[in-house]
Amino acid sequence: MNKIQKLSGELRQARMDKKFADKRIKELQADLVEALKEFDDEYVDGDNRTYVVRPKRVSYKWDLVQKKVGPLRWKKICKLVPDEELLNVALTNGTIKPSFLKDCIEETETSPYVKEGKVRQDEEELD
Repeated sequence: MNKIQKLSGELRQARMDKKFADKRIKELQADLVEALKEFDDEYVDGDNRTYVVRPKRVSYKWDLVQKKVGPLRWKKICKLVPDEELLNVALTNGTIKPSFLKDCIEETETSPYVKEGKVRQDEEELD
């Protein structure tokens, strides 16, 4: 077994272990939430306190907010946001020429990563 095969195998195993660990953590948390119902969602044992957190997300019905605040206030709480997907469409269909935006592009290097998958038949034929 060469170094790549060994490292690749270890990476696959680590990913499987992580998936298992994440699943087990979720199961244990669900069991603990259920068990804490007996204690009104809080259990104190000496200096240790275990309790259930029940977070809530707030979201707005933006169409109703817009109607309630009116057009002048609406403009004050809104901003124009560029849409990269629409820009890509405009570049693809020729509405905007790529050369026009060449000084607007910034490339940033990111961390390299390993990707694994099955070899496709057409890639085997190239060798």
